[in-house]
Amino acid sequence: MQSLALPAINARMTERDEALHIHDPVRTKYVRCTPEEWVRQHWIHFLRNARNVPLGLMTVEQAFTWQGRTHRADLVVHTRTGDPLLLLECKAPSVPLTQDVFDQTSRYNQELRAPFWIASNGHMHYVCRVDLDAGRADFLDELPAYDELCAKASAA
Repeated sequence: MQSLALPAINARMTERDEALHIHDPVRTKYVRCTPEEWVRQHWIHFLRNARNVPLGLMTVEQAFTWQGRTHRADLVVHTRTGDPLLLLECKAPSVPLTQDVFDQTSRYNQELRAPFWIASNGHMHYVCRVDLDAGRADFLDELPAYDELCAKASAA
């Protein structure tokens, strides 16, 4: 798998059914290692190791209904009280982060109402703080640590 603009990970990998699988510590199982999954797993490791996000507060492919259809958010980080804190939308490294990606992330977040979201293809990452009530979004230079994210979210 290709290197990304995220810290390297020491992932457990295995070959199954002629396809590479990677161990997902959130779902506690091996999943097919697609390019998008490779990006997601790097983010999971980064969030856990560099931003102190507890694995138990991450949800992979969280389902929600938007306009009568079921969608799945790639990764949602929750507060300790269970509220959505951060929405992560992952794309394969070959997929450019276009306005369509930002629109998709924003639509998903209208339903989830997380105060932060990230759009990433593993090479480029956009971190945004969102005030849904005011209809405002500010891009951040970097993602704060988990406790700081929680503090910023409750101060809003």
